[in-house]
Amino acid sequence: MLFLIGTIGLASVETVSARSCTEQGALCVNWAKANVPDAARQSAAMGICREEIPKCRARCKAGNKYFVGIGGFNQYPIDTCN
Repeated sequence: MLFLIGTIGLASVETVSARSCTEQGALCVNWAKANVPDAARQSAAMGICREEIPKCRARCKAGNKYFVGIGGFNQYPIDTCN
């Protein structure tokens, strides 16, 4: 269920122009806060968002500029690695 919610919800975030890993991570956390009602699942979803930020930066520095969403399948383009 969390996967489905994350996949659908973050897809709408992607329509905005690309950004940094930190900015996309913040959008991910904000989405989880607003859309995952169960506290335990919300906390887990926010943790996934936060854990992705350094992974995104490392990927970006290697030339792969994308942030992976909560479900693990959606990739959100980024412009800068910060």
